[in-house]
Amino acid sequence: MLFLLKGDVYDIKENIGIKPYGANFYKLHILPSHPKDSVSIRISNIINNRNGQYDYKDKDIENDALKIKEAFNEKYLDMSDFTGQMGGVVTDNGDKQPIPGVTVKVKGTSNGTVTDINGRFKLKVPSHR
Repeated sequence: MLFLLKGDVYDIKENIGIKPYGANFYKLHILPSHPKDSVSIRISNIINNRNGQYDYKDKDIENDALKIKEAFNEKYLDMSDFTGQMGGVVTDNGDKQPIPGVTVKVKGTSNGTVTDINGRFKLKVPSHR
């Protein structure tokens, strides 16, 4: 869990257990253990550039959550864990023809590739454990 603090310094708490079917209460000691850096600046900008009020159907919130994950994962995700591989073909929904030049990404990361002229792609992914 990342806690963004005043001045874009932050703290990260790991291995927090979440219990199902009820309220979860935590007593955490939050300290500015990480200085302002590219991660905190990007996350702060995403948060501070939001405007207006939003509801649960708001797609911008989902997009912002994805941007925050990408900012965090860019620094803290260990890409050496991406030892698996997946591939496929991207096709048009109507005529089922392959589509070249489509970007395919692992959600929440910057890890991606582009489909070839035949709509095919191969991508490193986390291994299934």
